[in-house]
Amino acid sequence: MHTTNLLQISTLVTHRERPLCSERSLRAVARVGQAVNLAVERFVTVGETIADDNLEIKEDMYEACKEARAAGKHLSELPHLFVHFLQEVHKINT
Repeated sequence: MHTTNLLQISTLVTHRERPLCSERSLRAVARVGQAVNLAVERFVTVGETIADDNLEIKEDMYEACKEARAAGKHLSELPHLFVHFLQEVHKINT
């Protein structure tokens, strides 16, 4: 067991110098964030339309839409944070 751990650690330490993700992968991650945000915006638009047609749930529905919109914004920012994280990890490893 001890030998296996040492092998894993030495493999991590001596890995070849290469980026963790290619530019293509990073662009794909960014597109995923944009797609999620767009999907949330469409969902919120439908929710607001439903709220407008149903006065008894309008206030709660608008609050839920506001929260969903904020979550979508945060989700759209995650890929950028992920890319930044990978770049920092790469700096540490080089």
